[in-house]
Amino acid sequence: MGIHGRKAYEPLAPRVGMGHASSGAGTGAGVALVLAATLVLAGCSGVAAPDGTPTRSVTPVPVPTDATPPARATAPGLSSFGVENASLLAAAHRRRLADTPFTERTVTTVRDGNAVLGRRTLVVQHGPEAFRLVYDVEGGPRRDARSFGTVAAEVWSDGRTTVQSITDGDGSVRRARVPSGFYSEFVDPEASLYAQTLERASLRRVERRVVDGTARYVFVAEGVEPRPVFGLPGASPTGNASLRAVVGADGVVHRVTLTYPARYRGRSATVEHVFEYTRIDTTTAPRPSWYEEAVENGTPTPGVRAEG
Repeated sequence: MGIHGRKAYEPLAPRVGMGHASSGAGTGAGVALVLAATLVLAGCSGVAAPDGTPTRSVTPVPVPTDATPPARATAPGLSSFGVENASLLAAAHRRRLADTPFTERTVTTVRDGNAVLGRRTLVVQHGPEAFRLVYDVEGGPRRDARSFGTVAAEVWSDGRTTVQSITDGDGSVRRARVPSGFYSEFVDPEASLYAQTLERASLRRVERRVVDGTARYVFVAEGVEPRPVFGLPGASPTGNASLRAVVGADGVVHRVTLTYPARYRGRSATVEHVFEYTRIDTTTAPRPSWYEEAVENGTPTPGVRAEG
C-alpha cells in the first residue's frame, strides 16, 4: 500500500474526501487518525504468494556472476540480473491489480529463538464491492499500550458507509462510523517500497519457476539495509537483512520476506517482515457483524493530527 514511504508517526496527507483538522476535534476521528499513523508502521502492501508450494519446473536464470548476457526481460522493470527499473515494476504491479479483488497481508514478527516477542499484522481484503481492514498487535507492544494506543482494529467500507471497531490497550472497544474516504489509501495495490528495495539489493541468484503454467521469478539477496517500516518500535537493527522475493511475469510483487538481526527491548532478536498478495481475483469483504452498532453510534467529527 502506498504508506511505506512515510516516516513513522508522520500525519497522513489528506486525500479527496478525507477529514483533517486540529487536535481539539472529536475522539472518534482522533482514534481513526491515530490508527492510520499506527498503520504506517505496519508497512502495508501486498502480493499473491506461492508460499513455498513445490513447483512443476525450475529453470535457473543467469545471475551477475554468469558470463551469459540476459536473453530477454523477465517482467516489466526486470532483467535476468534483477530489478533495473523499480518504477516500471511498481507501475506494472498497480496496473495488474487495478479494479481487481485481492488480499494484502503484512506481518512483522520479532523473535528470540522460537519465542515471539512482538508481532504486528495488517490484512486488507479488497473485494469487488467493499474492503475490510484488520489490524492487530500482539506480544511486546501490547504490554506497552500507552505508547502504542490501538492494539487491534477492524474497518469496513463499501465506499458509501465506513465503520471501524477500535480496541485499545486497556481492552476497551469503540465502534463508530468514520468519513468514507478516510481509509481509502489502504486499499491501493502499492509495491513501490519493495520494488525499490529489490533495485538496491545485492542479488545472489535469480530463478525462473513455472507453477501451474504461470511464470514466477524468485530473487534472493543479501546486504539489504533494514528500514524502519520493516520492523517494530523498539527494534534496532544490528546487521543487514537478507531478502527473498517472488515476482510474477506480469509485474505483481507476490511476496517479499526480509529477515535481519536486531536488539529488541534489551534482547538479541530476529526480525522477519513478510509482505504478500493472495486471492487475486477471488477476494470478498463481507459486512462485519458489528456494522449496525457502529452505524448507530454515528460519525465522529473529523480531525486531529496522527500521533502514532
